[in-house]
Parts: sequence; structure tokens; C-alpha cells
Amino acid sequence: MKLKAPSHLKTRLLAISLSVVLSLGLMALKFYAYWLTGSAAILSDALESIINVVASAFALGAIIFAAKSPDPTHPYGHGKIEFVSAGFEGALIILAAIGIFHQAWPQLLRPHGLPHLSGGILILVGVNVVNLLLGAGLVMVGKRTQSLVLIADGKHILTDVFTTGGVLLGLGLVLLTGWYWLDGAVAFLVGLNIIVTGAKLVRQAFAGLMDASDPQLLEEISAILQKHRKTIWIDVHQLR
Repeated sequence: MKLKAPSHLKTRLLAISLSVVLSLGLMALKFYAYWLTGSAAILSDALESIINVVASAFALGAIIFAAKSPDPTHPYGHGKIEFVSAGFEGALIILAAIGIFHQAWPQLLRPHGLPHLSGGILILVGVNVVNLLLGAGLVMVGKRTQSLVLIADGKHILTDVFTTGGVLLGLGLVLLTGWYWLDGAVAFLVGLNIIVTGAKLVRQAFAGLMDASDPQLLEEISAILQKHRKTIWIDVHQLR
């Protein structure tokens, strides 16, 4: 497979490879925390982390594929695979939310005790700090290298940060009050929240595949053209 060598390709590959490796390690820690506590909320968070790993691996493949040089059947290159990857991530986020609902419901109806809860909370705090740094870094690199895949993967991981934050809040309340039904309630609310993020990613990817215009970008281009317009121009209009 012949790849072109854009200046940002190595940076993109390094960033997404780091995401895959770290996501695997963090997922393992979350499942260990679930094994310690038996918490439905922690299990839901760990299930969402499986989606992180799969999505990051898919994003790595998308970046490699998008770097292929144009050919007779794809004269404009393969860059739109990034929109497919972003849409795939959005769909996986929604799927993870459904899994969260499935795990939260029994704990709401028949709550049970959570052993070693303090230890599980400490593990999640450490995982969340690493995830926050990873997600923010991916979004930053994605914007700098103009990679929708990295931005989508970073936002996905930042969604996981909010998920884990909600879980930590709920488990903290359980620890203070002994109300074990909160374990399921918080997991359910977190599931609702991440569905919104997944839907936004799917919509953004669909718009990119359909070549939808970016109104803000068009306004910026129009303003630049107006600023540097020539006297021989009649007007700048219907820019798309």
C-alpha cells in the first residue's frame, strides 16, 4: 500500500497509537475496579472503555487508509474515510449507552452492597486523570493537524472522562449515604449524556460525507476576500 507523506502523518499516527495503548491499559484498570466492588456504574464505565479501544483502533486504520495516494478510481484521495471513522465512533458511543442502561436497571430495582468501594474509587480517579490528559491532547493534535479522526477520538475519550466523573460522584454519594440504588441511577444518567455526544459525532460525519458547507468557515473566507478584493471584481457572492 503506497502512502503519501504529509507533514502531519507521523504526528497523527503517533497520537492515535498512543491512544490505543493507553486505552487498553485504562480499560483493564476499570475492569479490575469492577471486580473489586461489583458496582454496576463501574462496570458500565468499563464497558464504555471497550468502545474506546475499538474506536481508537479503527481510527488508526482510518488515518493509515486516508494517507493513501490518489489513484485512478479515487482521484481526490481517500480522506473521506475519516468521516466514516467519526461516524463509526459516534455509533459505538450510542451502543455503549445502551449497554449502560442494561447494567443500571437491575441495580435501580434491586440494589446490593458494594465491597471495597474506596479502593475502586481511587483506581477510577487515577484512570480519569490520565484519560483527561489523553483526550485533551488528541483534540489539540487533531486540530493542529486538521484530522477529524483524532478530534473525534479525543472527544470520545473526553466523554469517557465525564462518564467516569459521574460514576465517581455517584459512588462518593453511595459511600457517604449507603444508598446503593444511586449506583444504578448515576450510571443511567451518564448513559443519557453520552448518547448526545454520539449523536453529534454521527451528524458531523454525515455532513462531511454529504459535503455539507460550514457557514462559519464560509463567512471567514468571504471576509478575507472582501478585505483583499480587487477593483476589477464585481462582487463576492454565493460562495460555497
